[in-house]
Amino acid sequence: MGVDWKRGINLLRRGFRKLGLPQYWHKHSPHTYEVWQHGVMLVFYRRYCDSYTEFVEWLPHSKLPEYIHLKAIPDEGTLCKEEKRLKKYLEAVAILLVLPLLPTSFVAAADMTGLQTKRASPYYVKRVMGSFSHRGFARLEILCWKRYILGWELRLYRKDELKMLKSLWKKVRKKPTTLVYDKKGDSEPFHEWLEEQGIRSIAPVRKGAKRGRLRRKLMKSFPQKTYNKRNRVENVNYMLKNKYGDALKAYTTKGRRAEVTTKILAHNLWARLKVLLYGLFNNAPKPHLLNIPGLFHSHAQRQYYFQNLCLPGLESLHRFLSAIVPRTDLYVILADGHSVVPAALCLRRAA
Repeated sequence: MGVDWKRGINLLRRGFRKLGLPQYWHKHSPHTYEVWQHGVMLVFYRRYCDSYTEFVEWLPHSKLPEYIHLKAIPDEGTLCKEEKRLKKYLEAVAILLVLPLLPTSFVAAADMTGLQTKRASPYYVKRVMGSFSHRGFARLEILCWKRYILGWELRLYRKDELKMLKSLWKKVRKKPTTLVYDKKGDSEPFHEWLEEQGIRSIAPVRKGAKRGRLRRKLMKSFPQKTYNKRNRVENVNYMLKNKYGDALKAYTTKGRRAEVTTKILAHNLWARLKVLLYGLFNNAPKPHLLNIPGLFHSHAQRQYYFQNLCLPGLESLHRFLSAIVPRTDLYVILADGHSVVPAALCLRRAA
């Protein structure tokens, strides 16, 4: 976990540095905290805690103050104010984390989901106010590629999904070559708007539809395999709500938008860290063992090693050498294919 945290902190600091984030907000400030430290703490707060109070109590018992060189523990009000101040920087960093991973041409999916804004139950509202009231919902339109969120738009009042998509489209740094939408996107003007930008639009056509050049084209040959990628946006919606909650805890519009931005940054950051670990696991050099007679006592032992103990780097070597019977006449060929090292020496280095 420490390695993941350090990688995440380095990614955040690199993004803040590219955006020109100042070290302190004012030259006459107390200089107790640097601005980037607040940004890192806010991301970790949204990832691991449910409230500012819980985060302030959790922070001294974690390794985070050591990793970011924190001099003192901030209070809840400081973090709440800093989240609103850092909103535009957090939004830009969330997009910068995804840009290096985007291919030249890719398929993106968009959808809208609801976030609860009134946490009180209808029964409580009736008991206090004297009448029933439906819970309020904010509307969040997201554009995603795989598990990454490329753009988002938050509205607290009713607005058409396609209009929200056109509004967030201006903030998308790199446009997809194909956009997949649900039946809400079955609109000829919407298809034409994307076609003018050189983007292919895919949306299922409603029953009984007859008009529209692009709609008729979709009816004749619907790309079902490409449309199936729309499930990714549903998965992202589920991941976002399952991890960070389906309600907004802030009460002001500015605070709610800052809250959504920090949650999406945390989502993109940990998705990026998973990709780094996955690439390290699959691309890291693995030690190749000499086929020495007697190295494995049985075929089952050999199969157990390659199925369960084959991990990248010295960790796999350490686990393998700890699992087999210690022998001093065993040698190991390292990943370069040329170096032959005694197994006992590798075991001491891995330990």
